[in-house]
Amino acid sequence: MERELIETAASWGLDNVVFRPGVPLPSLTEYLGAADVGVSPEIGGLKDTVRSKIYLYMAGRLPVIATDDEGEARALITRAGCGRLVQAGDATAIAEQLLDLKLRPDVATVLGESGRRFVERHHDRAELARRFARVVLRGTQLAAGTERETSGANLGEPRPEAD
Repeated sequence: MERELIETAASWGLDNVVFRPGVPLPSLTEYLGAADVGVSPEIGGLKDTVRSKIYLYMAGRLPVIATDDEGEARALITRAGCGRLVQAGDATAIAEQLLDLKLRPDVATVLGESGRRFVERHHDRAELARRFARVVLRGTQLAAGTERETSGANLGEPRPEAD
């Protein structure tokens, strides 16, 4: 797939498209900061999971182009309104989406901001930790037979879900 994308970018004269090998996590921030779009072209086998790099792209305000797995990645990108889906193995479709977003920076900005808002709303680490603490507290109370209503005052109040 990567070879096909490289060939398609070259045949279309896209000299502003750069393909890089994987980078260590500490270096990732500078690459994401320099990117215009996050692409996730994996093929098959991931219908029940979401590739973590999609969340990184969303957090970095990058519009996402991903292969449509008809599963969790599709659901996430659709719900967040943060990108475009293409058929697996279709390098031309990925290149077309890249070109479209390059020609329509206003659309790319809207998609990127939508992804960022979604991550902030649904994947804030402090809020996730508070929710986890409430689950653990409730589980220990159930195990001890001392379940009682907890106000959440010590754990932080949950933010209402937008969806």
